[in-house]
Amino acid sequence: MEFWGAEVKAGKSLKMKPDEDCLIHLSQVCIDNGRKGETALLFVTVDGKKLVIGTLSHENIPQISLDLIFDQEFELSHSLETGSVHFIGYKSPNIDEEEYYSSSDCSSEEDVELQHSEPKAKPEEVKHESDEDDEGSDEKGLGVCTCCFPSGWMLTRMIEMMSKMVLGTKKK
Repeated sequence: MEFWGAEVKAGKSLKMKPDEDCLIHLSQVCIDNGRKGETALLFVTVDGKKLVIGTLSHENIPQISLDLIFDQEFELSHSLETGSVHFIGYKSPNIDEEEYYSSSDCSSEEDVELQHSEPKAKPEEVKHESDEDDEGSDEKGLGVCTCCFPSGWMLTRMIEMMSKMVLGTKKK
C-alpha cells in the first residue's frame, strides 16, 4: 500500500487514473481556507456521471471519512468558490479474486472426498448430578460438574491447586 493525497483548489478538478493492476482508495476529505459559512459539495465523475459524494463546511463538517475504491479513471471536484479541498487515501494492488483463489493451495469442494470413519474411542456415559456421589468435588466443598466440561478433571485439579495456594497464603 502506498499513501495518496491531492489538493483540489477552487474552480479546478483533478483527474486520476489508477495504474494497471492498482486501486485507489479514497478515505478522507477535508476543507481548507474556504469562506466562513460556505458549504462545499464534493463530486466524483466516473464514466461521464457526476455524483455527489459528500458535503463539507468549516463550522459543522470540516472533514469526512469515505470508503470509495476506484479501479478506473475518475475526476474529483468541489463547489467552493475560494479555498481548497484535500483528498487523501492510499493505492493498493488490484488482486483478481478468481486468479488469487485458483492459484492457492486450497482444495476446491470437488477435490475433497468425504471420508467416514468409526470413532476411535467409545463415548463415556454421562452421569447426572443426582447420580454422583461427591464425584467432582473436593474436601472444601467446591464442586465441578464433570459432565459439563470435556476436561472436567483438569478443572478439578486447577481448583484444588488454587485452593491449596489460597490456604497456603492464609497460614503465613
